[in-house]
Formats: sequence, C-alpha cells, structure tokens
Amino acid sequence: MQLLTAACFIFCSCTLIAAETHGAQHESAEDILQKVDEVRAPTGNYILESLLTSVKNTEKSYFKAQVLISGPTKTLTQILEPAIERKVTLRVEKALWIMTPHISRPIRIALGQRLAGVVSYADMARTHFSGWYLPKLVQANNAQYLLELTGKDGDEPYSKIMLWVQRGNYHPIKAEFYAASGRHLKTCLYEDYKMLAGRLRPAKMIYTETTDRNRLTVIELHRAEPHDLQKKFFNKDNLKTLRLNGQPLIDLSGR
Repeated sequence: MQLLTAACFIFCSCTLIAAETHGAQHESAEDILQKVDEVRAPTGNYILESLLTSVKNTEKSYFKAQVLISGPTKTLTQILEPAIERKVTLRVEKALWIMTPHISRPIRIALGQRLAGVVSYADMARTHFSGWYLPKLVQANNAQYLLELTGKDGDEPYSKIMLWVQRGNYHPIKAEFYAASGRHLKTCLYEDYKMLAGRLRPAKMIYTETTDRNRLTVIELHRAEPHDLQKKFFNKDNLKTLRLNGQPLIDLSGR
C-alpha cells in the first residue's frame, strides 16, 4: 500500500512539472517580451514627467525631465533642470540626436552614451526590448520567467540583456545589461508599481553600476498621460527651434 501511495505521489509530481513546462512552452518568449513592453510603456502618444536622482557615495544630483513618446520608435527627451544640463534629445528608431543651448545644430550621438550617473540615453529614451532584441526563454517556474535578450543587428545599446519577469502580469522585476565583450555593465530593478496611463507600471527604476555598488541612478515617473503630439517634435531638423529655457515643451500643470 505504501509503495502504491509513493508511486502515485511521484506520478502526480511528474505530471504537475510536465504541465508547468508544457504551459511555458505554449507561451513563446516573443509573446512574453511583447507583453513586458506593454507594461513598461503605453502604446500611442503620451507624455512622461520624471525625476532622475544620481547617487555616488554620499553625493546626490537631480535631473528633472519631460519625455514625449510617439509609439515605440520615437522619443523626445527634454532635460529641464539643472540649468547647466538643459538639452533635448530625439530618438528615432536607434538613431539619437542631441541639441543644447551651446550648439547651432543637432549632433548625432550613441544611444549607449551616459546621460546621468549610471543611466544612458537609451535608458531614458526607452530601449525597445521587443523591437531590438531576440528573446530566449531560459527558465520558467510558478513565479517568474527568465529571458535572455540578444541584439538583432549588433548596433543596440546593449549586446545582451537578462530579464526577469513576474509570471501572470508580465511585470519586469530585474534586468542585467551586458556589453559585447560579455562584461556586466549594470543592473536595473523595477519597483513601486502604480497606475500610470491606465495600468500598473513601474514608477521607479533603480540602476546600479556593477563595478561600483555605491553608484546608482533612480528614475522616478511622476506622471504619464496620453496626449496628441505634433509631428514637428519628432523631426531632427526642428530641434534647433525648440526652447531650452527650463520650461517644458508641453505644459501639463493645468490638466
């Protein structure tokens, strides 16, 4: 009788494990990653208001930004404060241009270039995970998925990303970013989920440098709203006409 009970237990356990694996196999890595991107950023046109806090040991610096986003391919980021850092950057697909008060025309720069502390321009302009990377499902359990993302074309800001995703709601938990050499550059924790633009999204992203744990940068999203955005904002030839006086391009204070 005991032998029969043990055999039944082993059979049921194997069945449950097989069912879990079978379920994970039915949900492709591409589907999971697409749903993660839908959590990370709303579709369509919208505006983000954010605060960056860069920490190195005991020193802190703050950056106030407004971000205009048109789908997954276009992002205009305006650094409002501090005054010495005022600028706008425009991302169209993987091309990025910058305009500051000290230059007469926009200059193209690399997406991986640092913006503030540990955060790159790609991080602020919303790296397009599902558009730029090929996902592979490395691990799946009852609680989460682990995806390995590999750059499709070789010109992505990061060569590889390891992404942990909460199962069921597809909330990103953690991401590790790697260079082409295989070096682990930094880690991002996705925290403080709040209702933003109609659904729960991470309102706080904490980026930590791998080689210096005392150096980190926090991006906090204070506002995310759908908005009709004029096409002129996403044309690099119009960057030099935008005001860089510390006032947001679109005033949401009365909304």
